[in-house]
Amino acid sequence: MAGLNMFEEFVRSRGRSLREIGSADVALTKEDALEALKLIKQEPVIVLGVNIVNYDEDDWPTYDLFGVLSIGRNCNETLEDLSRRSKAVGKYYIMEMGVSNNERPPGFVLTVCNFEQFNELQTLKDRADRALAEEVDRWKAQPPP
Repeated sequence: MAGLNMFEEFVRSRGRSLREIGSADVALTKEDALEALKLIKQEPVIVLGVNIVNYDEDDWPTYDLFGVLSIGRNCNETLEDLSRRSKAVGKYYIMEMGVSNNERPPGFVLTVCNFEQFNELQTLKDRADRALAEEVDRWKAQPPP
């Protein structure tokens, strides 16, 4: 996990804090986001998503609501395959979406996790999905008003 530690340090040292807009995220330039992905290329890490941050003429950051990439696991996909695919998709997205809607270059927020964290997130998601399905079934079983 040396690469993941290097990734986290790189993001902390090179990224721009988004605390001014109430976020704990850190935005990287396009070049730095691509470099950060190189640091975790061989690591058992999954890129869960990439968010684009635009800056207005006053240098105020805002999340681009349409600039969100969310990477999920395909059916029967191993964590190793998901790791490789998520990094490739993340890289492609950063390279292709690295154009701002104004004159200022955008920033990129990378969301990554290791396999253990991913499994914990998947367990929580599965529980939430089951609870929602049960609630829908209860609602469907009620007689119409």
